[in-house]
Amino acid sequence: MIARDASADDAARWYLERRVAPIPVPFKSKKPVLTEWPALRLTRDTVSEHFNGGPLNVGMLLGDPSDGLVDVDEDCPEAVILGPRLLPETPCVFGRESTGAAHRLYRTHPSLPTTSFQDVEKRADDARAMLVEIRGTGAQTIVPPSVHPSGERILFLCEEFAPAEVDGGDLSRRVRLLAIACLLARHWPDEGARHQAALGASGLLLRAAVPVEDVMRVVTAAAQVGGDTESKARRADVLSTRDKLEAGAAVVGGGELAKALTGDGAAVVKRIKAWLGVHQSAEPRWRPPADRPEIDTGNLGLAEMSDAAWRALDLANDPPRVYRYGTALAWLAEDPAGRPQIEVLGQDHVRHHLAQVATFTRWTAAPGRAPQAKPAFPPKALAADLLAVPRHTLPRLVRLVRMPVFTAQGRLLTEPGYDAASGLYVAPPAGLTIPAIAEAPTLEDLAQARALLLNELLIDFPFVTAADRAHAVALLMTPLLRECVPGDVPLFVISKSTPRTGAGLLVKVVSIVQDGAPVAPRTVSRDEEEMRKRLTAFLLPSPALVLLDNLHGRLDSAALAAILTSGGVWRDRVLGHTQEAAVPVRTCFVVTGNNPALSGEIAGRSVLIRLDAKLEDPSTRTGFLHPQLEAWTSEHRGRLLAAALTLAQGWVAAGRPRDKTVVFGGFQEWAETLGGLMTLVGIPGFLANRYQLFQQADEDTASIKGFLADWLTLYGMTPVATKELLAVAKNHPLNISSKTDQGMLVRLGRLIGGIVDRRYTLGEDGGVAVRRVGNKPGGVAWRLIEGSEGGGSVGSGGSYPSSHARNGGREGDWDHPPNPPNPPSEPAPDWVDEDPR
Repeated sequence: MIARDASADDAARWYLERRVAPIPVPFKSKKPVLTEWPALRLTRDTVSEHFNGGPLNVGMLLGDPSDGLVDVDEDCPEAVILGPRLLPETPCVFGRESTGAAHRLYRTHPSLPTTSFQDVEKRADDARAMLVEIRGTGAQTIVPPSVHPSGERILFLCEEFAPAEVDGGDLSRRVRLLAIACLLARHWPDEGARHQAALGASGLLLRAAVPVEDVMRVVTAAAQVGGDTESKARRADVLSTRDKLEAGAAVVGGGELAKALTGDGAAVVKRIKAWLGVHQSAEPRWRPPADRPEIDTGNLGLAEMSDAAWRALDLANDPPRVYRYGTALAWLAEDPAGRPQIEVLGQDHVRHHLAQVATFTRWTAAPGRAPQAKPAFPPKALAADLLAVPRHTLPRLVRLVRMPVFTAQGRLLTEPGYDAASGLYVAPPAGLTIPAIAEAPTLEDLAQARALLLNELLIDFPFVTAADRAHAVALLMTPLLRECVPGDVPLFVISKSTPRTGAGLLVKVVSIVQDGAPVAPRTVSRDEEEMRKRLTAFLLPSPALVLLDNLHGRLDSAALAAILTSGGVWRDRVLGHTQEAAVPVRTCFVVTGNNPALSGEIAGRSVLIRLDAKLEDPSTRTGFLHPQLEAWTSEHRGRLLAAALTLAQGWVAAGRPRDKTVVFGGFQEWAETLGGLMTLVGIPGFLANRYQLFQQADEDTASIKGFLADWLTLYGMTPVATKELLAVAKNHPLNISSKTDQGMLVRLGRLIGGIVDRRYTLGEDGGVAVRRVGNKPGGVAWRLIEGSEGGGSVGSGGSYPSSHARNGGREGDWDHPPNPPNPPSEPAPDWVDEDPR
């Protein structure tokens, strides 16, 4: 690290070597005096013009000039305490001795705008105290070894200058949560109102779709720093609120929180809602109507009131603000990074919008006076009725995209905004420039587009075969052509033999091209109920990709399997809503892991991308064409999108040819569409490695076959109870683990019941299948039968019912579509040469 007594000249040169743009700042000052400082870009040759031996502080330009560098300034004592709990880890922190690690450095691509979070109450100097600040593009901060105006030296409190590279949207979200925690801590109530405050904060945050884990962190941390002696009990307050929301029961929220907090509680709640983006419309053209119809809440029945409310909603919905999203109501709200995202409406959202589009009244009469109309709130029963049966007069929203895409008819959507014919909303970021796409691309156009994607974007990824590279291109192209695929889309599995091979980077750069920002990694839960809730939450904003990163163990999720073969619609109950909602499925799911293990059910719904750097430590690889690939992808996003769109437009212009030679049961439309595209543009290997994917999933089959072989040896074809088979099962790695033998017994019974009538080939002993034959004193009775009496074979290359080839293993008794009798011959990768990359 830079020495604490280093000169400003040496420090400026030291920062330049680390992709940081230094600027001169007067000694013992925080503010640069050069008027042109935001545009100043010093180099090795020009740094001495500004740093020439005199006493100076060193400022650091943030954002784009310093390769996406972001400084999170923890500007109050509460933020310094809570920052390590709520912010992403980074090995690069600095500050004064009196404040500690008050600055945390990160790198994000694209860079973040500068955003400040202040307290609601003013200090003695009539200014509001700063809580925390994101300093990004357009800002600067003084860095070590500068001297603070207080006279203290600014020091690095770490051993190396290595800012963590993080997702910008996630960092922005976490800083907002930190600001909320600081604000709550400053206004946390005294004893007697703390339980009420915790319940109110929990209800407010959970209804705003903040994950329950984050709500627990915020509420418990705020309570602890706020002096709450029972801060650990606040976890129970959060969880009880979550349980009530899931059960459809009423919970308290911002109103009760405002009453409980010290100081101006109403202002605190208002500011928290603003930071969360609650009721923040992302449709810039929509305005509340000047003339609002009046709705009488006292003299109208629910049906009449509902009709009046729908008329008011329809009249005010041009341009659209409220949409039908599956069977739910939705609008566009801003995410923590300020980008539009789909938000499913609850009762509070509906009441808020009704108050903007209509005037609600109630008639009151006092003795001796004529009845008078007085203002009223939109009734909760009315909001519930509107949510229960959305009117078909509302525009249908299918998907929100941040890039041009093709409609089901092959029409390329490029104009921002809502397209009524397709139900798509195009929301590209400001400043995105995409070169013109030819209506009928020539062979030369296609070759240039293919070369940009294969020989620049994907060139340095160590794909094992041509099929792996083709599937990476398919992952990039599928969201662009999703509406052209009437059926389902498979799971993309990125398998690597060694950590740090680049699986996460591959998904990030693909998502930067598609979405403008790296996709946030998600995790897999071993609890199936929790996994289902997570998957539903992931789907609601309509992302292009969902990344289930760094899989450990075996992937076997019934909810994920069901979503992948949902037919384009997933039904589940949204957290905080009483009714089940059906939402469109237009998302590609991606799983990464070190040789991930898949159940047969998941393997039958997956395509494989294998990466192998053939090194013990792939992070030591050098000689990359683009060493900073994320930054390069962000910079050239327009060109890369144009290349992908050119390939897709070439396919459309050629008559949308389909490859009828490929077979992928359950995903045939996707396979024929992407296969036709790959054939047209000359990318070989598509679906040529499915045999290897099933080899990974066959561990389950091998375990079951070993269990059946021992069963056959011990009991032959004699009926046997589940309890008698438990000792046999314990000798095999079956998925029956439990804390007790009784739990293992239950899981074993379910496993055996799931393979009834399925034939397994046991070497020279031929095949066997399981039949249920009644009950015995030890439980349900089973017996083995000759395989010829059962169904089709598993693991033998034998025959499968033709219906199974059609349903892709989603119905009936089969784990997955059949393995090919012989591994398909994979074409040698056409990009392999003597270059070590």
